Amino acid sequence: MKLFKKTPILLLFVMIFSCAENLDFNQIDDLTLNPVYETSLIYFTVEQTDFIENGVEITDVSDVTRFTAFESGGFRDNLEKTEVDFKINNKFNRAFQIVFAFLDENNNEVYVFNTLNITENQHDFTQTQSIIVDDNPLLKSSRRMKVSIHLLPSMNP
Repeated sequence: MKLFKKTPILLLFVMIFSCAENLDFNQIDDLTLNPVYETSLIYFTVEQTDFIENGVEITDVSDVTRFTAFESGGFRDNLEKTEVDFKINNKFNRAFQIVFAFLDENNNEVYVFNTLNITENQHDFTQTQSIIVDDNPLLKSSRRMKVSIHLLPSMNP
């Protein structure tokens, strides 16, 4: 019973003389919040017939689409970095290469991503490429996106 009588006194003693750092509420001044936005940039489906023209196989297909994300001044002026996630499902029994490029209003390339090499029947291709805007200031003038697909030679028609 004597132990139970001494326990509150012992707890009080520990609480009074315990170690604690002084709190620095000025640390909040060093806090910087950077919003992150996620969106689907582009989605497309290519059929095998897209590589046939007048009964002859063509190895290169490309398309240009309008890209309006950088037309907003607030978004464009505050952008520091962009990360693009590529997810590709290749149902063809052919390997191919894809090149994505940002274009300005006059269709001049302002940024070209690394070429993506997709093997035949690869259903789970994923890759992330980052762009630091300060290192690529022309990126902000992007108004279009170009996608080019190049079929690699194969014994499969």
